[in-house]
Amino acid sequence: MSGRDDAAVDREHWTRNNAEYTAGRALQAWRQPHIDWGIWDIPEDQVGVIGDVAGKEAVVIDDMIDTAGTLIQAVEALKREGASRILACGVHPVLSGPAIERIKTSPLEEVIVTNSIPVSSDKLAARVTVLSVAPLLGEAIRRIHDEESVSTLFV
Repeated sequence: MSGRDDAAVDREHWTRNNAEYTAGRALQAWRQPHIDWGIWDIPEDQVGVIGDVAGKEAVVIDDMIDTAGTLIQAVEALKREGASRILACGVHPVLSGPAIERIKTSPLEEVIVTNSIPVSSDKLAARVTVLSVAPLLGEAIRRIHDEESVSTLFV
């Protein structure tokens, strides 16, 4: 017995695999000759940007936007480093508490999210654009039914 519970082992396995998957996807995009890259990093609660974003358009990609605190930290770091235009994308728009006010008062030009969580109309006034996941889910269902690859939808 190693003294580690199964949940800890599962979390470690998921975290490692998720990080490898994310890194692999980032490398695929990085290899595109028409894309310049900057990486936003949070070591020890100090936000930093790795790479040259001065005079360039920046897109912050996040899985979930809850209070938008982390998102705005990234946006402010990009602005400090000279990004000319900043947009954000998020899959799940929780948008709780101070999120809308933070977005409204930030240098963000637009926040693009999906309708995986319903977004009320008052939140749309905060430069939030909602895209439907229906076509993606429909195509996934069709591919599963036709015994085709679903993973190619996400590459």
